[in-house]
Amino acid sequence: MVGQDISVRFALPAGVSRSFGSQIDDALRRSTVFEPLAGRVLTWSALPLLLLVMYFATRVAATAQLRSQRYLVVAACGVALAHGATWAVLLHPFHGADESEHFAYAQHLAATNDRPDDSADSQRPPYSSAEERLMAALHHNSTTLNPSSRPRWDEFWETRWREALRGTSPSDGGGFTESGTGHGPLYYGLIGLPLRVFDAPAQQPSVLLMMRLLNAVLAALVAGIAVIVAGLLFPRRSELQWLAGVLAGMQPVFGSVAGSVNNDTAVNVAAAVMVLLLVTSVVRGPSTRLAACVGALMVVLPLAKITGFGVVPVVGVAAFVLAIRYGAGAAARWAITALGLAACCAVAWIFVISPLMGTGSGSLVYRHPAVASAPNGSPTPGPPGPTPIQKAEYVAQTFIPDLSVGGRRFALPGASALERWPAYRIYVDRGYGLFGWKSTNLTIGLLRGIFAGLLVGWMLAIAATIRHRSRWREWAGPVTVLLGAIGSVLLFVSWAYASLDVRTDLGEQGRYIFPALVPLSVLLVSGGMLVKKASYRQAFAGLGTVAASGLAVLTWTSALRGWFT
Repeated sequence: MVGQDISVRFALPAGVSRSFGSQIDDALRRSTVFEPLAGRVLTWSALPLLLLVMYFATRVAATAQLRSQRYLVVAACGVALAHGATWAVLLHPFHGADESEHFAYAQHLAATNDRPDDSADSQRPPYSSAEERLMAALHHNSTTLNPSSRPRWDEFWETRWREALRGTSPSDGGGFTESGTGHGPLYYGLIGLPLRVFDAPAQQPSVLLMMRLLNAVLAALVAGIAVIVAGLLFPRRSELQWLAGVLAGMQPVFGSVAGSVNNDTAVNVAAAVMVLLLVTSVVRGPSTRLAACVGALMVVLPLAKITGFGVVPVVGVAAFVLAIRYGAGAAARWAITALGLAACCAVAWIFVISPLMGTGSGSLVYRHPAVASAPNGSPTPGPPGPTPIQKAEYVAQTFIPDLSVGGRRFALPGASALERWPAYRIYVDRGYGLFGWKSTNLTIGLLRGIFAGLLVGWMLAIAATIRHRSRWREWAGPVTVLLGAIGSVLLFVSWAYASLDVRTDLGEQGRYIFPALVPLSVLLVSGGMLVKKASYRQAFAGLGTVAASGLAVLTWTSALRGWFT
């Protein structure tokens, strides 16, 4: 079968089974193939590190009242960084979602100081010859696109790859890739910094690990921001602030994205900072400095990825809240400052910063090309997309499947109504159990347990809102901003994913909720405000911390078992 990429998997003889405990040494050894020496050391220490992080997080929850907020912020970032780092060493090269294409973009930008060709009919190869050799040794297509396959863990393939590196180059790619070239260069210029120092083809696994760890550092900021935002809502509830940071930093799929090269991280961090600025403006009053930062982020968000536009409408929600709390004049000055800085930053990006990066005049809207060129060079329009009414119906049926006017938009397989419910499949099944290239490793029972825990958490949050309704003037403003962020992201993602076809596969839509991870985490812990006694709140935070960190350990080991046994 010349030219075919064959997937091979070895199974145990019929009737023979082995416990995971007896295979864990083999699994860890297999996962270190194609890893540099530092990666191999980190892989063997990853599981003990996760257990230590679980212990540390629980200890901090028990003593949070004695800690300063600065300590909690740093500790939350450290916990999130450790979590992301364990995924960085577990994932085989390019086994993160779309990672081969994100790496190709960063490599070409670092090697040539130019963006890859975003034309669907590009004549350039999509990957450099150096990356292609590594992908061939990994049998990349068969180990990512086939969910029953496994990564290559035989050292023979690593040896064969090193022997085939002669004559390869990191700069001879730059063609169109489905998930990479439609994005702006902002994230790739930052994440590709290691490539500008270490660019030898034989160093690719080492450089990839450096890029992943840099990505994990950026993602860890989200957990610290969650602590600060929770502090604005619960200024004297340190244990709830800590729990919010742990829920953000130890979210399983968020951790797996943090441990791979993926521009989702740029959006997630920018969105978290935006939420922090808006909630701070509402709680402490509008200021010119905060408005200027908001304006700059209005430009950074879509430059990171087009999904960043899903957060921008929250600025309007915040302006409305500011007008009610501080007067129309103060809100207008804040909004004008923000919009003015956004315009200045947009001009600076388009005409100054982007050309300095070697990518020509910039744009605020980067997207995958909707048209391809015909042989005569004229654009060939693609098929028509869904109408606004069909998009609205898709959004509605995500949450209420029976709400149908023009037809059903989902036909999901499943043995129960819960498994056929799109919102559950997207934000629980895929949002908590989808790692790498659509490799779901969690059992149905565990996913149902996660759903039950989330349901209880939101019910407690609603109960706390009702109980403290007499103090609504204190919390209504920031809560409105947080709910606005969640709603805006949900609507944007559902709207963008709307399709004329009836969906039977939901793809990776679940991880696009992470720009709202900070408001989700903060509001989810607000149920702790039901408890007046400090020791009971401490128990609430401790239980939540154990559940979140324990789930992180369980999902990491599930992925280890699923890929390497």
